[in-house]
Amino acid sequence: MRFTIEGYAFTIPDRHQPGDVLSEIEAHALNSFRVRNIQIQMLRKVRQAISQSSGQILSPEELASLQSQIAKYAESYQFSLPTRQNAITPLELEIEIVAKEMADKQARLKDWTSPGADPATIEQFKSLPVVQIEARRRLEDSKSLPL
Repeated sequence: MRFTIEGYAFTIPDRHQPGDVLSEIEAHALNSFRVRNIQIQMLRKVRQAISQSSGQILSPEELASLQSQIAKYAESYQFSLPTRQNAITPLELEIEIVAKEMADKQARLKDWTSPGADPATIEQFKSLPVVQIEARRRLEDSKSLPL
């Protein structure tokens, strides 16, 4: 499998093949990855429900409806191989990293015991010009490093 770090390409062999038995830690990591994918896929639906809710707070009925929809989606969820269409670009990845760093820093400045920013705040940070400028700067800096 090929991946990049700071603009450098690396290749490592895949560790798992179809039919492999997973350790407890590997199963936990795979389940966590699945939950994160489902969370990302359902974010728009939850945001839409919140924006349409009276008072911007979900009622128990609205929350139960969302829980049912998410559970149904999770039942049929299947991992898929990345395609060119949904593959993340190096810039998008760097924007995600910078947004998380800045949002986490802000959350900790407000409350030093905070574990960091929530996903919605990170999403908001991704559109800030300062985040996009810093992400581009980091990408350019990584290109100037010797191979």
